[in-house]
Amino acid sequence: MSTVEHIVEDSKALLLRSIGASVALTRRQANEITHRLARHALPMETASCFWFEEPLDLVPNLLVDECV
Repeated sequence: MSTVEHIVEDSKALLLRSIGASVALTRRQANEITHRLARHALPMETASCFWFEEPLDLVPNLLVDECV
């Protein structure tokens, strides 16, 4: 089992302990904003990304694209 599979399985186990939590597959086409945010974050260094009060400039653009 790969590292990612271990993380997914551990996450599922933790979620299943929570009342009312569930895990479901959502295809990329149905979750385009999340997919594009993840692709945007891949090359970023974790220490250089902060989000306190205002969303990243990318977020409003993604939402507009999703509505069109």
